[in-house]
Amino acid sequence: MHPDFELHIYPKHLLKGKSITDENVDVICKTGLPGFVSPHLYFGDFEDEQFLPLLSNWSWATEWEGNIDVAMQQFPDCLVIGAGQESEPIIIKPNESHLYQVSTDGKSLIFLNESLAKLLLTLDAFLDMVDKAYSKDRNAFLEQRVNPLLVSLFKAQLKNIDLLALGNNSLWEQLADNCSLHYKNV
Repeated sequence: MHPDFELHIYPKHLLKGKSITDENVDVICKTGLPGFVSPHLYFGDFEDEQFLPLLSNWSWATEWEGNIDVAMQQFPDCLVIGAGQESEPIIIKPNESHLYQVSTDGKSLIFLNESLAKLLLTLDAFLDMVDKAYSKDRNAFLEQRVNPLLVSLFKAQLKNIDLLALGNNSLWEQLADNCSLHYKNV
């Protein structure tokens, strides 16, 4: 795993009564969740040590500028495992391994990864791309001018990690493409 990861392992008793797949339980309880990680995503517990709350009980709901009321109607049984760049809830559906980010309108889901294990591998590959871009240009990532070759290499890695994460409705596809929006080959 990337050296910048600060993985937090959670005890299994926190998952009691929650509809989480065994695959994701293993990651949560044995490997851990990365907390805050590039590209400005968060995974873990929330205020008042709230861990994997239902979307309707999520303590960060007021931070999100999206339509939380619609999201709660659309996805009432989903558990919040993290937050996106604009505090969008990142959720897991009951008894599924897939992770999704709720769209701003609250009506649909944007695919993130097939499982927490694949999320960690994806984050590792993304951070490697960020490190390579940073070594050449300290502002490349912030100013969205990462060399498209690095973005292509990340996508090639992602294809081997989690093919579904490169689809049209994928958060990683969007994030990767946004990295080089303002790149100029000089």
